[in-house]
Amino acid sequence: MPTPTDPPTLEATERILQEIASVGRRLEAMDLKITDLTVTSSSIRADIAGFKDTADALDQRHCSGGSNGGTTGSGNQTTIPSTKVN
Repeated sequence: MPTPTDPPTLEATERILQEIASVGRRLEAMDLKITDLTVTSSSIRADIAGFKDTADALDQRHCSGGSNGGTTGSGNQTTIPSTKVN
């Protein structure tokens, strides 16, 4: 059985990349885009560009994202909770 410190399998990595691409397409549909992406073993953090201002963006920012609950964040950053990778 894999442990949390084991590297993800190729299949798991492909699923994660597909999830990131899916979120990216949803952001593009809202005229937003990912400007920076950081992936760790426990989360995916993305800087999002395109918010007119923070107040208008609050409702837009909470779009459905990953298979485990979607995206949330503050300011122009969002965290996509990671799925299990092994």
